[in-house]
Amino acid sequence: MASPDADLLLGGASAVRQSVPVAVIEAPGVCGPPTTATRPVQPARTALWQVALVGFAASLSLVIACGRAPLPVGVSVQPSFAGVLHPSPANGTAAPVVAVLALVVLVVCWWRVLRLAGQGRAGLRAVALTGAAWVLPVLLAPPLVSMDAYSYLAQGTMVTHGLDPYGGGPVLLGDDASLARVDPRWRATPAPYGPLALLVLRAVVASHGDLSTQVVMLRVVALLGVAAAVGAALAMAPATRRAHVLALCALNPVTVVHLVGGAHLDAIVAGVVGLSLLSLRRGTPWLSWLLAVTAVAIKVTAAPLLPFVFLALVRRRRATGRDGGWARLLLGTASVAALPMLASVAGVRRPWGFLSALAVPGASSPWYAPATVVGALFSLASRVLALPVDPAAARLAARVLVFAVGFVVVLRLVRSERAGQDGRDGRPVDGWQSTVRRASLALMVTAVCLPAVYGWYVGAGLFGLAAVADRQWRGRVVGLCSCFMFTALPPLWSANRWIFAGACAAGLAVLVVARRRDVRAVSPGGGQVAGARASGDPRIPRRYGRVAQVAGFGLVVPAFLGVLSPGASASVVRDQEQVDRTAAVEQLLIAYPDLQVGTVLPAVQPFAAYRVELVRPGDTTCVLLVGRRAVSNGTYPLLPYRSGTKAGAGGECPLPLPNLLAGPD
Repeated sequence: MASPDADLLLGGASAVRQSVPVAVIEAPGVCGPPTTATRPVQPARTALWQVALVGFAASLSLVIACGRAPLPVGVSVQPSFAGVLHPSPANGTAAPVVAVLALVVLVVCWWRVLRLAGQGRAGLRAVALTGAAWVLPVLLAPPLVSMDAYSYLAQGTMVTHGLDPYGGGPVLLGDDASLARVDPRWRATPAPYGPLALLVLRAVVASHGDLSTQVVMLRVVALLGVAAAVGAALAMAPATRRAHVLALCALNPVTVVHLVGGAHLDAIVAGVVGLSLLSLRRGTPWLSWLLAVTAVAIKVTAAPLLPFVFLALVRRRRATGRDGGWARLLLGTASVAALPMLASVAGVRRPWGFLSALAVPGASSPWYAPATVVGALFSLASRVLALPVDPAAARLAARVLVFAVGFVVVLRLVRSERAGQDGRDGRPVDGWQSTVRRASLALMVTAVCLPAVYGWYVGAGLFGLAAVADRQWRGRVVGLCSCFMFTALPPLWSANRWIFAGACAAGLAVLVVARRRDVRAVSPGGGQVAGARASGDPRIPRRYGRVAQVAGFGLVVPAFLGVLSPGASASVVRDQEQVDRTAAVEQLLIAYPDLQVGTVLPAVQPFAAYRVELVRPGDTTCVLLVGRRAVSNGTYPLLPYRSGTKAGAGGECPLPLPNLLAGPD
């Protein structure tokens, strides 16, 4: 007769009728051998549904806080998102406070589900329903805690209009509606994403003209990526830990809030990387190589996956008795690598142009990023030692050092993979689990060592590492994701610093208290979880693999639609206009490095070429009329004017900017 815990794992009906009179203690290998407690506890199903409802409330509160939060200065405010949420400057303090507390509650609920799943008291079906309850509020919400989705859509609009996203930023769209919600920090920067990402964005933009609907469509694509990654993780995970792996991946607040809620392209990368690792698991390295290159063609941060898949190709070739033929192997890998680029030529000009924009994300330097912390230490040391070191040079040196450390770690992982495959030093040949673990670790290390680090960056390596990592590494994944949850919040420009600091302190106290109770049991040991039953049915992993494949085919559809979507053809006049506006933006950023370029529109005054809106972050906006004058050396210097013939004529600027002309009357 099955135990109540086994019924809970399998989602059986007998769990509803039975109650647990005493506490069900942790699984063997987690906190010691099972013991019997005298304190009655709630049944696991009741406790899980309570956690599901609390997590649902936290997700809904986060959606409301992000929807009602004030927008950054220079961003136009829409009347509402889907007719429900209205951004308001009056919520400058309430929105970030509610967002922080909601994120804290969501993290604590996640820890609780991990504890229940790790003890075998929560089955796969119950964990899946809990995850669905948490994701439901964010499906029709505006982008959560980040406005990157609007930048994605603006770049897709640029492709639709025949503009080159690698040659300039969304500011080249002029007065297009898609530019109004883009953060001014990224309006003048080119797209750092691969050509396949631009094809997907082009298809999303072409699907509907309403911006809110485009956000929902982009979130559907991100949800397909998450589904593919989760399905691949479940197919690779041991049968006794699938409920825990599902909780670690799908219920992860990074997945719910950042990948799905923020509609980030990293969700698509995570799905393609998961399918590539699953192909390695199934012994099809050529398909894995194609998928790995496809992931790089979406976002270049997936590049550390390539050497591991290449080594798998070499191992497969040796296993089949074809140790020679390196030229054919290299030619084959190069030809497969060209496939995504050839497909992108149909919809994107200059498919390799993203290589020139890889430094764009580094324009942001979050205070918690390792490179920023090391740079601050360098600057502090130079001041203490009275060394004439420029802060910019210290920051650059710190970025190079942190990136070099990450590169060395990835290189050591690759060398370890090669040694493990060759069986050197008398060690046994490693299996596919070691390859998946090392490749996922390489992706995670790359995400942490970038100049700018955000929670959604860890999505590429999260799912594979959760599926095959040991107990120690699963605990590290929980800690890393719990910290990375707070890397993005609603704008804090108008927030009361003391109230916000108090909310952060309260949230930290809650996390510390919850950690003492739940975090010790979030990762089960290597053996069978208490109450879990391993299934010998080979159809079960195939079922999850089929889910991943269906979601993967769903990701292919937007790429093909992007190729087939109608768009403006290349034009000499449009290209010259893009070059002129890009040059004007670059000169403005050089002249006023502390400001951001909001819009560049054609001017109606005869003495000016553009009407430019400049933004001082968190403060105010400034509108200038900019003239262009050709000189003998072929350059076009800017002539910025303070005002037109009257106030409000398109040139009022309240900022004390230097080198402004009065402007003819």
